[in-house]
Order: sequence, then C-alpha cells, then structure tokens
Amino acid sequence: MILVANITNRCNMKCKMCDVGQGEKRNTFGRDIENEIFPDQWLKIVDRLGATEVVFCGVEPLLYHDFENLVKLISKTRNLKMTTNGWFLEKYLHVIKGNFKQVTVSLDGTQDIHDKIRGVKGCFERAFRGLLSLKKLGVPVRVSFAITPENTCCMVELFDILHSQNIPIIFNHFNYIHPEIAKRYELKQYNTKVYNAIDVNIEELYFAISKLRKKAQWLPYLSTKEQLIKYYQSIPVRNGKGMCRVFLEQLGNKRCIVGADGTFIPGNRCWIDKSLGNALDEPLTLPKDSKWLKEMVSSFEREGLPEPCYRLCCSKMK
Repeated sequence: MILVANITNRCNMKCKMCDVGQGEKRNTFGRDIENEIFPDQWLKIVDRLGATEVVFCGVEPLLYHDFENLVKLISKTRNLKMTTNGWFLEKYLHVIKGNFKQVTVSLDGTQDIHDKIRGVKGCFERAFRGLLSLKKLGVPVRVSFAITPENTCCMVELFDILHSQNIPIIFNHFNYIHPEIAKRYELKQYNTKVYNAIDVNIEELYFAISKLRKKAQWLPYLSTKEQLIKYYQSIPVRNGKGMCRVFLEQLGNKRCIVGADGTFIPGNRCWIDKSLGNALDEPLTLPKDSKWLKEMVSSFEREGLPEPCYRLCCSKMK
C-alpha cells in the first residue's frame, strides 16, 4: 500500500495558484497550518497501515520540523518518494541520497516566469541546481509543471532545457473550481483568487501539446483543441458515469492519504472537506471501512462525478 504523507501544511513560497501561498490561515483541507505530528507518530502510522511506499508531500515537505529524523526512521524499511518546490534541496542532499527512490521538483516555467508565479526571486535557479545535484548523486528525479494562464508560452522551452539534462517532466492541467460551481456547493473558489482558467491561452497550450504529446506526460491527457476549450472555458456539468480514482484506491486499501495532523483526507486538493478519521486513533479505522466513503463512491458510480470533480483529481473527461 502507498501512503501519501502530507507531513506539513507550511510553505516558504507565495504561489499564485495555491491557497497557502496566497496567505490563507487554514489550507484547502481546513487544517491549521502549524499543526504537525512528530516523526515517531508518522512511523506508527506507516507501521499500522502496512505501507510499502511513502510519498512525502506537503505543502512543502522540506519545511517539516524534523525532516532528517523522519527520513531516518522510515527509510529503513520503506521506499521513499517526495514532491518539493526545490528551495531546500541542497541543504538536504545528504539526507536524500540513498534514501529516496524518486524526487519530484515543481517547476512552473523558465526562470523569470517560474519566479513570478512562485513569488520568490531566485527559486528557479535554486530548484534547478538542486535537481542537477540530485541527478549527479544518482537520485531519480522528474519535474512537475502546473499549467496556468502565465506559463503556456514557455512549456516547450522548459521541456527542451530539461530534455538536454535527461530529466522527464509531467504537465498538470490547471486544477480549479469554477466560481459558479463553488457557489452552488458553498465552496470557496479554489485556485481562482489570482488565476481564472478561462484566461489560459488555448492556442499556446495546444501548440505545446502538439509538439510534446509523445515526449512528456500529461494529467489529464487532453489531445484536441476541443477538449481544451471544454476543460478551460466551459462551466462543468456532471461528468457522465465515472469513478473517483482516489476514493476507489482508498476503498481497495491500495493508497491512503494522511494530513499533517494525522487525519485521513479524501485526496490531495480534494474539494470535499471531510475527515475520514485519524490514523493515530485506537482502534485504527481505515478509509475503506468508512460508511460515508462507501456511500459516496456508490453515488459516483450511480450518478457520475459531481461538477467540482470535473477539473480536479485528473478525472477522465467523457
């Protein structure tokens, strides 16, 4: 089983597409930013879940208050992976080397564009330098790129830079909830405080896809201009009959996501703000045993994915 461990809700950047980056005191999941459990508690969770692979996420995992000790405790018996903004990579090279099976670094454009989106000057240079250092040490690396209205113009250029260093990249389509849908479900307008998806340049994006479609990874994979227009410019409707990949994996006990305070959460960036219990509780109740979760999945199978799922969790378009 894979454990996705959101070990901290803190971050050192001000990313335009992120609620934490834009100064929310509580993050997407309604969790207090400073509430973190300790390394020995994470080890207990890993053991209790029987996780064979642990993926450190955050917001920014390298800001976890005792990262080195956490890695030492868990890497002895489990495969480790991590997603990071890369700012602190060089500081922790000695910890990462030999302990991580993969490190994913977020880069959202070439130097000037990435720094502008992230709100911190020099963050591209530090992240890229860290990437090359990890690669030199033999650590498998890749880049994750979040598509926004500001960076479609440099997708091909960044790919070429990374390709010259033999570093793979995955392009993630902009996840957000349409303001009208947010109102309908009484949600805050996720990721629309600064960006509006309708401002994504479809022509530039389609050009990048046409040029790179077989060379890069895409989540979700949208191959036609019509799909892009539908995804970015239309108000979502129920997505036909569909499955929620995250929920189904949890029901199958293949994957669990645990927040910084130990609570099970439905999914990274999930619009459903509902706790599924705490992984430290006695006795342990897994998400797959949740009556609410079973009813939710049953509803999705019967009625299709609801509107907010349309652009979240990389749900397959119908």
